[in-house]
Amino acid sequence: MPTIVQTVLQKIGNVSKPRVQVMTTLLTTILFLCRKVNFTNLSRHSVLERSLIAFVDVITKASYSINAQQTYNQIQNPLLTRTDYALVHLDQARQHLPKRVRYLA
Repeated sequence: MPTIVQTVLQKIGNVSKPRVQVMTTLLTTILFLCRKVNFTNLSRHSVLERSLIAFVDVITKASYSINAQQTYNQIQNPLLTRTDYALVHLDQARQHLPKRVRYLA
């Protein structure tokens, strides 16, 4: 049985499946919170994410996952931003990258 969020997203039309999944999770979370929610104060609710380090072989047009981690809980460590965490994760995963990797993005 589809939820109200899924019904609304289906009526929008041409939306890719990954975007529907993200929007379903985000909108469902917002609906369950009993207060005003915007993207500024959404971080207060400590929504955890996954961080994935991968590389793309431009010759074979294939991508390879190297390392995945769950992001930190910002309430427990308020001094680190998402960017800080991403840089720490990239630094940790750098040793697992193939030697031929020349550029990081």
